[in-house]
Amino acid sequence: MRFYKYILTLIAVLALFTGCGKKTDPVVLTEAVPAPGENLRIFNNDQGVVIRNADKRFAVNVQRAVFDPSCGCLTDYADIAEIPPSAAFVDDNVTPDVRYVYSIVALHPVYSNKSQPVKKAVIYARPVKITDVQIKELTGDRFAFTLKADKPFERFEIFIDGGLELRTSRESFEVNMEGKENRTVTMYPFDKYGNAGEEKIIRLAVKQVVPRAPFGFRSVYGRGTLTISWNEPEGAWLYNVYIMKGDSYSFLSKVDVPYFMYSVGENTIDCVKFAVSSATDGNESDRTEYEACWP
Repeated sequence: MRFYKYILTLIAVLALFTGCGKKTDPVVLTEAVPAPGENLRIFNNDQGVVIRNADKRFAVNVQRAVFDPSCGCLTDYADIAEIPPSAAFVDDNVTPDVRYVYSIVALHPVYSNKSQPVKKAVIYARPVKITDVQIKELTGDRFAFTLKADKPFERFEIFIDGGLELRTSRESFEVNMEGKENRTVTMYPFDKYGNAGEEKIIRLAVKQVVPRAPFGFRSVYGRGTLTISWNEPEGAWLYNVYIMKGDSYSFLSKVDVPYFMYSVGENTIDCVKFAVSSATDGNESDRTEYEACWP
């Protein structure tokens, strides 16, 4: 009897853990897709409305509706384009002074999910163009810009290395380039409707830093060799050594250490005039003159 009770108990336990029921649904791999943001630019050019997808990973799907002033409503949205990553599309089926609303979603490259839509309203008009850019370098790696446009504008938006730096309604403004790696300035003019016109791109040269001249000179003579040395200025990579010959200095050597050894022979007494400059990539400081005598 005990044996049968044991068997029945075992069967009940097995039924509890292995009984029929709803199976667990398989795990579906997915990934959230961010809505198009700073990587999306929409502006007018002479051909139509340009939609630029600067995102390097996600394509975007674009739908368009047209505002109907007779009813104060929008038409139904219709697909007009799918823009790959780092690409642009020109909607050339547009009419001046008509309002268009674009609904844009980012698409996952592997899964079928999409982002939330971003909607942008544009009234197409002949775009404002920046016709002239004047740049003046200021102190502290700052630059003064003066822009000219071919028609009245509402504002300018200034991007540096892809990030929004400034919005201004003035033709003249200043930007700080300190710490900017690529030093690319992209400017968009906006018309009275608030539409961006054609971009203007300026690439500023990397600021050349001239190192400080060497300082703190001293000299040591021994065994027929005169060694001159100096303190290292911050940022210097190399040093150019010059020697006085006649009435002018002649280039003698280039060294990457803050000293120079010059053979003068043993049992001699004399003086020599040197000049040393600091150098970086293509930049040379002023020369520091130094007269060394021995013994």
